[in-house]
Amino acid sequence: MTTFRWHWIWFLCALLVVFTKQAKADPILDQWSSAYIDSPMCCRMSTGVQVNATRAQTFSVANTGTLAGLDVLVGYNGHPDAPIYVDIRPLTSGLIDLDGRNFTLLSEIPIIDDSQNLGRVAILPEMIPDRGLTFVHIDLTPFSIAVSAGQHLSFVMSSTVDPHTPSGGQYLTGGFGIIDAYAGGQFYQREVPDNFWNMHGIDKTYDMSFRTYVECAEINQCNPFMPPPPPPPPTAHPSQVPAPSTFTLMVSGIAVIASVKLRI
Repeated sequence: MTTFRWHWIWFLCALLVVFTKQAKADPILDQWSSAYIDSPMCCRMSTGVQVNATRAQTFSVANTGTLAGLDVLVGYNGHPDAPIYVDIRPLTSGLIDLDGRNFTLLSEIPIIDDSQNLGRVAILPEMIPDRGLTFVHIDLTPFSIAVSAGQHLSFVMSSTVDPHTPSGGQYLTGGFGIIDAYAGGQFYQREVPDNFWNMHGIDKTYDMSFRTYVECAEINQCNPFMPPPPPPPPTAHPSQVPAPSTFTLMVSGIAVIASVKLRI
């Protein structure tokens, strides 16, 4: 085979690599819970993440591919001297604590065993742009977590910070505490070393705020999550509708008189 033909083969291989990379789908928004950000002040829930308090949220997957990213709502008080860890974990069946005395069996709750995580990321205080609750993006692509449409997973937030030590410190996360803002999952909490998750809230419908991203396996079969439109502005009560001005009434009267004269 001549050198000329080898050059053509290498050129075609390079083109194939380029086109393959271009055909790779960019991560899309797969799930979205605005439980805290878009909620009225009366209904927002914030909860601590610290040495004896672990929080979790289950979520659904809408697109088959690779779990590429996660946005978590996180903030902190004081001066945390350790990171907050965010794990992606599978679900399992198990008992949950309803009220400290009564338990019920659920088919899907986060696995408690830390070693069973599919990927773990540490977030340091300096990585959080504001002490107040804000979204922090986590890149999950290094873990190559394969997901399929209809699958259920969870993310778990934990930390070893102790607010009762001299340095103090506590992480926060937030959600919605009145209605079931996210139908695809459920918020859970666990007081370490308790071996049972429990649902937060009287009505057991609390959810955390988060966003998940998936890199689709098939670029032509992506179905990005479409956030609901903002609510319409409130309709004015009849007593709040301003009365027409004198000028408006005068102009309307002239128009009516002119119309009558034209008909005559």
